[in-house]
Amino acid sequence: MLRRIPRPLALLLGVAALLSVAWSFTTAPLQGPDESAHFSYIQHLAETGHKPRVLGGIRPDSTEVGTALAFFNLAQLRTDPGARPAWSQLEERRFKDTLEFFGEKAQDDGSGPNPLAKNPPLYYAYQVVPYYVGSAGSFWDRLIVMRLASGLLFLLAVTSTWLAASELFAATWPRVLATGSVALLPGLTSISGSVNADNMLIAAWSGFIFAALRLVRRGPTVGRVLAVCALGAASLLTHGRGTAIVVPLVVVLAVALLRARPPLVAALRTLVPGLGLLVGAFVAYRLLLAPSGGSYGGEVNLGAAGFNLRHLISSTWQFYFPALPFMNERGGPDYGYRQVFIETFFGSFASLDVDYPTAVYTLIQVVCALGLIGLVAALVRRLHTLRARWPQVVVLVAVTASMLALLHTVSYRALLSGADPLITGRYLLPLVTILGLTVAFVLTSVRPHVSAVLGALVLSGLVALNLVGLMLTLTRFYG
Repeated sequence: MLRRIPRPLALLLGVAALLSVAWSFTTAPLQGPDESAHFSYIQHLAETGHKPRVLGGIRPDSTEVGTALAFFNLAQLRTDPGARPAWSQLEERRFKDTLEFFGEKAQDDGSGPNPLAKNPPLYYAYQVVPYYVGSAGSFWDRLIVMRLASGLLFLLAVTSTWLAASELFAATWPRVLATGSVALLPGLTSISGSVNADNMLIAAWSGFIFAALRLVRRGPTVGRVLAVCALGAASLLTHGRGTAIVVPLVVVLAVALLRARPPLVAALRTLVPGLGLLVGAFVAYRLLLAPSGGSYGGEVNLGAAGFNLRHLISSTWQFYFPALPFMNERGGPDYGYRQVFIETFFGSFASLDVDYPTAVYTLIQVVCALGLIGLVAALVRRLHTLRARWPQVVVLVAVTASMLALLHTVSYRALLSGADPLITGRYLLPLVTILGLTVAFVLTSVRPHVSAVLGALVLSGLVALNLVGLMLTLTRFYG
């Protein structure tokens, strides 16, 4: 089996694994985005067999997690840039003695309130196994094993990108460009080294994109429809943002059937197993696992007082561009394309408090702007190719548009009642496979020797960003 892995993919997987492990050990314990809440969800599920509560409960973190946050100065790290973790033998001994005093109840009393308890349980159930494996050692061993398990999901996303690129490109070089752009993306490698449900959402979407491209290219079979539906179900059972998979799933199935035009009976025979799996998974979640506030804790309820479609369009326009004369001023803070697509997508590590220098973000923004210009030129130049592959184009556009539409709608809804735009760069990471495919498309639209130079610059630049990010994070927590 290992001999069948292409050497470029094996190399990229090796580099991706090294970067993920490096981030796992460089980011201070429980300092990933919402990591203590994710860890507490997993711990309560593993110790009691039940999810924590969104509201109510004994305490948000178990006695074990709360003691670690307090004794080792980890809670203060999130609010004080000058704070550093405490690692003396005295703190270690006090921590161990405290846990021995409380006994087993120190691990099972984190019943809530936990805001992440609104999330479906798939990622947390996945992490129960590494939680038990790590429990053979110390609390810190357990956390590292769980972080490494998130890294495995990252490797699945990298592999899915290679497979997706194989559905679009016959040559090896564009596959390397697409996969390398994902494997070396610093915002993705950093979160892969933390305990966070986004890791499974990213893996599910990357797998879905590959399965969808294969389905519309090779035609519908029971197995291929089951694959896209299973990955759609995984998305729905991972996070509220995963509901954005529904629209592209419908589009994918419609395009596949439109191309194949099977008889009605054959179409039903092909679709029913996959759709049955999808519906069964959601019904089981809704009836047995959904929090009391409704599916996803009411998070995906897009209705809100004052909701107006015209204002939503205006607000979304102003996220990217200056307001037009007839538009009202967008509500909320001065927060838009640069903050989401540049700063928090490529950087802002740990709990979004470790950043690159401003000049680095400006350089990234310039490179991305040149890439967008190159994309427009490539689209015009290769329009005949895109027309011939319209099913694949429709799939990629539907996936991208659905996620962006959900994020902007939820952000607009949040700004109607507060000042938090509720959107950050890591929410875009489920689209990384499409980013990689786009990079490959643009860079292979030029002459081969130019493509080689530009591709090398892009991939080496991403490696450099990882190394700089790791050094900044290491300095932030241990310098």
